[in-house]
Amino acid sequence: MTEEDRRHALVIATQCEAMPDLEDLDTIARSLVAVLTDPGIGACSPGLPDGRSLLLGRLGADEIWAAARTAVGHAAHRGATLVMAFLGHGMVSGEHPTLYLLGWKSVDGRASSAVNIKDLLGQAVDHLGVRGVVGIVDTCNAAAALPSVEALTTGARGGRTSLHLLMASPVQQNAYDLDLSKALTRLLTTGVATGETHIGLGVLRRHLRVADATRRVVTLSYDGDSRAAGLWIARNRQAAHGFTAAVGPRGTSDLTAGLLTLLPGRQLPAEWTTSVLRDLQREIAALPVTPRRIRVERVLDSLIVAERTVALLRSFMPRQLSTPALRRALKAIGAHWRGGPLADERDAAEFVALNHPMREGSCRPAMARFVVALATDAGYDLDAAEMRAWAVEVGALLPYNDVVLATRETSRQRRLRLVVRLDSPAGDWPETLSAWLLLDGDVHLRAVFTECAPSQDGAEAKLLEAVEWAESEAVELGLDLRHIDVAVPSTIMLRWAPEEVLNGTRLGEQYEVHPRWSIRLDPPAGMRWINKLAQSRLSAVAAQDTDCATTWLLEHRTWQRDRLMGDLRDGRLTTPIGLMRRPREDPELMDLLLAFTPILIWPAGPDGRAEHCTQVEARWDDLPAAFLVAYRERWKGDQSDPLADLRSIWDDDEWLRFCTGRGVRSHNSPGGTQ
Repeated sequence: MTEEDRRHALVIATQCEAMPDLEDLDTIARSLVAVLTDPGIGACSPGLPDGRSLLLGRLGADEIWAAARTAVGHAAHRGATLVMAFLGHGMVSGEHPTLYLLGWKSVDGRASSAVNIKDLLGQAVDHLGVRGVVGIVDTCNAAAALPSVEALTTGARGGRTSLHLLMASPVQQNAYDLDLSKALTRLLTTGVATGETHIGLGVLRRHLRVADATRRVVTLSYDGDSRAAGLWIARNRQAAHGFTAAVGPRGTSDLTAGLLTLLPGRQLPAEWTTSVLRDLQREIAALPVTPRRIRVERVLDSLIVAERTVALLRSFMPRQLSTPALRRALKAIGAHWRGGPLADERDAAEFVALNHPMREGSCRPAMARFVVALATDAGYDLDAAEMRAWAVEVGALLPYNDVVLATRETSRQRRLRLVVRLDSPAGDWPETLSAWLLLDGDVHLRAVFTECAPSQDGAEAKLLEAVEWAESEAVELGLDLRHIDVAVPSTIMLRWAPEEVLNGTRLGEQYEVHPRWSIRLDPPAGMRWINKLAQSRLSAVAAQDTDCATTWLLEHRTWQRDRLMGDLRDGRLTTPIGLMRRPREDPELMDLLLAFTPILIWPAGPDGRAEHCTQVEARWDDLPAAFLVAYRERWKGDQSDPLADLRSIWDDDEWLRFCTGRGVRSHNSPGGTQ
């Protein structure tokens, strides 16, 4: 999560032994915490490092001071905005009116026994690292909490701070029954009928003063830090667009179609809100059980899960909500998007919710996979409180935990990667093989395997030696080896399939084996640009907002080399490339194409057919892994998958980083010559 996204909340609600008990303090404080930490409303994480957002009851002044300072330090450490609320009895003391919050043992009139809220807020807003402070003060004399102008404009930050304060009463005036907190909680829960997507002090002042109990509310907005200008207290749940729209076009279509059959003639609401969905759930639950009722209930349930998921994504990981990131997450969970451009994150979430595998019973396992895929892609903490709270809220805690465990196991299995290069300057079978064992993308060990007979049998024998070497190192590390890259020149690429090398069973049955173009590892003079271009074009493929379009070249296009070279060089041919005819013994064509594309597909045997093109387009999100799956089925005798007729060079980010040396930091001296 970026600094701009982070918000922390701490509510301090205290009684005072010497003052009348504040009735319902417990309930009111907990309700306020609930809206401040709701991902779709306040979007705050716990204010204390131990996961607490609330201090409640018989609190001593020292305990309040210590907790507040800890919260400030925690917010500074994480670069967060800090939302602090103080509920309790307040008194004014000093020549310049200063608010003191009374703790359990505080004595009215004795400032040294209470908490100086003015100083506390001044220290918080001046603390380096804190992005801004939002203060909520629900006490008598609340406006006496206002820091002085000097305190805001001087100090360690020289006025480059931001402070927004919402106070229950002016100086020398009482506040009653914690009405500010109650009214604030109600307002944030329901939202306001404005065009704003966020509720700030201006919106609150206008709406809170409508109620008699809070008509004397006092506010302060000081924005001296342009990075934190425009601090807000909550998201507006009634906004017509943005964060609070519960159902999008995809969900509206499915829900409307179901209701027309279940409740013909029923008037549909002007806007599908979460409350409308839940009311409809209760209404339909009272109907007789029929297939139509069950279908509509499933749609309603899925849409409510999708709405809560969107609220999580927008509050907890908004920087991850880009079209490429959403499409990567959909691809990662096997959700085959074929709906044209993605409208937004709601469109993606509803697609997952409404198209989940029926055998799973509900959309929750698929949605858990989607959320984890997005979070993992961006490096978010899968154990974050916000993630667990979402899983509990939508009833997906068990599938979420299952996905997290599986993701971590997969990540552990992918930490190791073996790269083997057939060292063949002349482009024929080599006399040596070089091997690199990568750990988390960096070179862990290197080895050179010599005395290789310059033949296919010799190369395969040394390849298996390299695999055995890597496996022994994997055992020492306590990790699994799953991924093997085999880099070969184009001459060998056209007549050899490394995944078919026998090691008891085929190597491709035991590992994810990927053929690579060896020139990328050591481009000759004048070709150092090829890897940078490949990275750029691979990124462009990942960023496409529509189904990927592969350019399939007929044989006559490959004969016209000057024209083909011009199309590649001048940017008229930048998509992944497929060949309709097997190149046979034409390494020059392969070298030309691979210099300009990170993805090249060609038929291994008979010429390509329209069926091959269709299958590649339809199953793009599963490639290149689906090629190896198809090969494995073909080895078992299943001839039905056309993908098994094709071969490919399909580069990925880690391979290209290794080739350019950006991912290479050797932890061991070169060696291991065998």
